[in-house]
Amino acid sequence: RTDAPFRLPVDRAFGVKGFGLVCTGTVQDGALAEGDRVEIAPEGRGARVRRLQQHGATVQEVRAGDRAAINLAGVEQGQIDRGHSLVAPGFFRPTQMLDAEMQLLASSPMTIASRTRVRLHLGTREIMARVVLPGGKPLTPGQESFAQLRLEAPVIAAWGDRFVLRRYSPALTIGGGRVLNPHPAKHRRFEPALLAHLQALASADLPEVVENWLRYADDRLRSQQVLAGELGIGVERLAGLTDEIVGDGRAVRVVSEGQSHVLHLDVCDHWGTQIEAALASFHRAQPLKLGLPREELRNLSARYIQPELFDCVLRYLEEAGRVALDGAVVRAASHSIRFTPEQEVLKTAVEARLNNEDFANLPAVAELAQALDAPLPQVTDMVQALQALGMVVALEGGLLIHGEALARARTLLSDSLKRDGEITVAEFRTLIGSNRKCAMALLGHFDAEGLTTRQGDVRVLVG
Repeated sequence: RTDAPFRLPVDRAFGVKGFGLVCTGTVQDGALAEGDRVEIAPEGRGARVRRLQQHGATVQEVRAGDRAAINLAGVEQGQIDRGHSLVAPGFFRPTQMLDAEMQLLASSPMTIASRTRVRLHLGTREIMARVVLPGGKPLTPGQESFAQLRLEAPVIAAWGDRFVLRRYSPALTIGGGRVLNPHPAKHRRFEPALLAHLQALASADLPEVVENWLRYADDRLRSQQVLAGELGIGVERLAGLTDEIVGDGRAVRVVSEGQSHVLHLDVCDHWGTQIEAALASFHRAQPLKLGLPREELRNLSARYIQPELFDCVLRYLEEAGRVALDGAVVRAASHSIRFTPEQEVLKTAVEARLNNEDFANLPAVAELAQALDAPLPQVTDMVQALQALGMVVALEGGLLIHGEALARARTLLSDSLKRDGEITVAEFRTLIGSNRKCAMALLGHFDAEGLTTRQGDVRVLVG
């Protein structure tokens, strides 16, 4: 695949006097030119291509299928050996688990039971692995099966890579297979949905494989570059395939941390259902609260997925009108705070106590509950509901004031500053008929909202 990201499994690495380290191998995918940078996988160490040769002749470029000798700068002998791979930077991630389809040779001298230890040969790398089979049923000579290979060391792999299996001891070839997913989750069971997904990856054409890949990648966002590495296809070819899926309305493009990703609508709807269920449960239990903080909602509905994926699903739900975001608080779009007749009585009492001209006796929640002769938990819930609605404001020290009373104090302060230019705490205290504690709390609030700023012992208007 000449348009795929570059990969070359190293079969030899040696030093050449006057040139440094040289690696040889057959280019598996892509192309490489003199001056390009590569990663040494699975470690991820970077190096620069100083010189290329093919069958003893210096060349400017090598492509898929070519034998190549690659002179590397920035790496020393001993840092790379047979079994390593040279790969295009940023495309491939090491893995120690592979979903695969595998077949035992009819001549195999052994049956493979689940968790049998075997030798896996992938590229030029030999690794010990354990075979996990669906339902724990053993695989007999001549049979095929899906399997998960759990490796004892990391490798680089992509969809469609071929491998050979050999017996642990003696090391006889017993079968082989093809990689279906180089980065699967650890399967406890091979559920019907998983088997159907593996069947699609094994038998479908490339457009169906790409769509199944997107549909099953439900734990994290994958950039076009990472997807191209996992699938072993070129970025432009992948972009064309994903454009078709997006154009048909089966996926959406999202941007996270400056990178473009394709998110399948099945993934959005799966996590969207979880999020909506968590919100519905919360709203039933806490009808006086506007919604859940974003991080708390993620812990309740999608704790183990990538936070960036959770944020993208939230944006999708918001654009679809299924949830509403009020700052860091998330609520169901249909939810609003509604009061029962009994709660309306308490609401009226709370507002009456907080919405007056008595700026010298701004209460905290406990003092408010005592003044109203009402249970503290009920008053606390009511105050939080009114804060969410923007009707009550909490000042420094937990002092409470009604939004309308706060607006009156703001007008008095603003008019005084426009007239006199500055005001001290004592002057403001006298202006509103307050005490130092409440006056300081109010001035702190006006500083925080950007109305005033402190200059020495006085406040002045900002701007």
